[in-house]
Amino acid sequence: MGKSVAIKHSGDCYTIYRNLSDTLAQGIEAGATVTGGQLIGSVGESAMVEIAEEPHLHFEMTVGGLQVDPMEYLDESKLTSKPVDSQENTSGK
Repeated sequence: MGKSVAIKHSGDCYTIYRNLSDTLAQGIEAGATVTGGQLIGSVGESAMVEIAEEPHLHFEMTVGGLQVDPMEYLDESKLTSKPVDSQENTSGK
């Protein structure tokens, strides 16, 4: 699944981000502490076997070692999306 980052939350809950670009955000390394909204990496094409034609992110969540539906745990009103070029175009043009 390519370059991946797993974040441990309270209890035995993890969020896993896969198929990231080869370079993670500054300071993201094993054992690092992150906060909500912090950039951990960018969408990439690092998966070895991939069917999709466009770069994309695989997101998953586990609780107690079992995969769960993240929408049962996330507050939809706080979810946002950013344009594909939001990381590249920060000048406001």
